[in-house]
Amino acid sequence: SGLWDNVNESIQGVLNQEPADAFDITDYVALNKILGLTMLIAVLDVVLITALATLGAFLYNLAASLLGGVEATLAEDQK
Repeated sequence: SGLWDNVNESIQGVLNQEPADAFDITDYVALNKILGLTMLIAVLDVVLITALATLGAFLYNLAASLLGGVEATLAEDQK
């Protein structure tokens, strides 16, 4: 009578499974599986963003040294 029961019934209807071969969505969306997948994605995200930021900083510094950089005056010195 809950959400997971309705999902199970809908998927069993689509797959035309017998009740003995009952599909159980909680086998696929259990907390430990979701947290494990989330941690894996987070670790990959940290590594990827760190690598891209390092590459971006290198390319910026290379372009700044070749082109002379950008000079910006934010405030004039008052005498």
